[in-house]
Amino acid sequence: GAEVGQVVQAAKTGGDRIPAAPVVPAAELNFLDTETGAPTASVAVDTAFEIALQASWTGLERGSAHSATLIIYTPSGAKYQAWTTSFTVGRDRTAAVAAVMPVAGTFISEYHMVGTWTATASLDGAATPSAQAAVSFY
Repeated sequence: GAEVGQVVQAAKTGGDRIPAAPVVPAAELNFLDTETGAPTASVAVDTAFEIALQASWTGLERGSAHSATLIIYTPSGAKYQAWTTSFTVGRDRTAAVAAVMPVAGTFISEYHMVGTWTATASLDGAATPSAQAAVSFY
């Protein structure tokens, strides 16, 4: 029983060494001002044309293929818009994806949908988001 399992485990890990922990990719998600490209915490609904959402991951395996899902939620928590895209990780083990959401001429500006909007970024269909962000529409 237990002795056999211990021997098999020791053989798999190369003796008594503890196997290295898997690398967990780090993620970051930001709302961006599309005019400046800079992260933003607030958007004027009456004057904004659009807003961007950018997710980035570091520590991914070189050459690995992934999918990213970005979702934006209204202040009431309803899903407003979602994007899914595929990408391959480069030599630097990082990847970034972005989506642009119109503001002008949409329900957001027409119905003055102000408040704190949130967003999530998920990697490879994970149930738990890799990162979250918020922006205030005023």
